[in-house]
Amino acid sequence: MMTVLLCRVAQRCGSRSRRSGSRSFRCSATRIAASKPAVAVPCGRGRRSVSTLSCYNISSTDVYSNLAFETWLHESTDWNDQAAMLFWRNDPCVVIGSHQNPWIECNLPAMAKDSVHLARRRSGGGTVYHDAGNLNVTFMTSRAKHNPELNSGVIAAVIKKAYGLDCTVRPKRSDIFVGDRKLSGSAFRLKTQAAYHHCTLLIDSDPQAISHYLKSPMSSDIQSRGIESVRSPVTTLEREMQSLQHRSRSVDLPSLIAQEYWRQLGHELVERLGAADAALPSDIHAGIRDWMLSWPLWCQP
Repeated sequence: MMTVLLCRVAQRCGSRSRRSGSRSFRCSATRIAASKPAVAVPCGRGRRSVSTLSCYNISSTDVYSNLAFETWLHESTDWNDQAAMLFWRNDPCVVIGSHQNPWIECNLPAMAKDSVHLARRRSGGGTVYHDAGNLNVTFMTSRAKHNPELNSGVIAAVIKKAYGLDCTVRPKRSDIFVGDRKLSGSAFRLKTQAAYHHCTLLIDSDPQAISHYLKSPMSSDIQSRGIESVRSPVTTLEREMQSLQHRSRSVDLPSLIAQEYWRQLGHELVERLGAADAALPSDIHAGIRDWMLSWPLWCQP
């Protein structure tokens, strides 16, 4: 069972069930009430109006469980009048995009030796290394309200306020850079009615591990129709704070990001009401996990 702490920002505070087949995922949650009704605000791609924002702080550090929960939540929810944010971390692992070949993207022998897991996510984008020093953030909305540049802008704004660090959001990929080094990379999944944007945020990940596990010793010997990663030098918040001769600050980034995101939608987070657990149906989890375990190595583009 995977446990999450669920924070709900809502116009209405009624409890709600999400159903998938014969089982249901019941949410009795930490709720943060908005101080005023939802309003539409300009945000790049048209106007955006969301009445309910749910924020999940996921306690699991198992990459397969976390990706399974993300997939299940995305596919089992009607996103027309609501949005969600997920915050999660993984034990050491490499996560490849849905159309990538791991034999080209990562160092499989070293990963096997060091017990670094390999997972394939449902979204596109490039290969990334996760560890406890990396915060994963997912923004889920309807497809009409999908706006990755706004989402990354929210994270960049929080970093500026919390750390005094200037970041830039690069268009198209919505990656966040400090100078010429990447601090956050993004990937997306678009369906007919729903979409999500998830990104990494390198807080104090091990740069040597990133370089080691994301360099395949076989890449020059393999031809593939898969999409290759666009590689960039990376940095971390810890490294940038040291370069500015600032001490690391203890910051609750998930709360600050959620508050800034909702503020830009025209709301303010003002009240906490409770807390509870949420469980992904075991049959759904098993099916998605099996897909992620079997697909990475043996069926390649």
